[in-house]
Amino acid sequence: MARALVRNPLIVSSFAGLAWNLTGLGVPKPLVNFCQLVGSAAGPCALFAIGVFLAGRPLALAWRKVGWMVPLKLAVQPLLAWALIETLFPLDRFWTGATLLLAALPTGALTFVVASQYQTYVEETSQVILLSTIASVPVLSVILVVYAG
Repeated sequence: MARALVRNPLIVSSFAGLAWNLTGLGVPKPLVNFCQLVGSAAGPCALFAIGVFLAGRPLALAWRKVGWMVPLKLAVQPLLAWALIETLFPLDRFWTGATLLLAALPTGALTFVVASQYQTYVEETSQVILLSTIASVPVLSVILVVYAG
């Protein structure tokens, strides 16, 4: 497992970026432009891959495997964030709303990318992303109504 972590591009790139930052050198503008172009395409490509994966399979939800994850992500995580804000890390209304919105966002596409890379729980991950995206609409709407303005 240690060897897999050392070779993982997410880990290696994080440490490489940190090391580069510590040198104090800037990043050349053409490289910045290239990374921005590639980075802006990453999200849509991951969502397209999830769609292709889901389209090729019948959506027989594995409720025992994924049914508990969506409430955990969309209810427990925002409630935990709210409890921490109310008790340990007080924030003003604007930042509380922003924090709760971020905590209540649906499961991200990066989980699918990692699951696909390691060929583990790919179907379950895609189902969690789909279900949490659908279920996040009312949750995010409530947070916006409560904290807007």
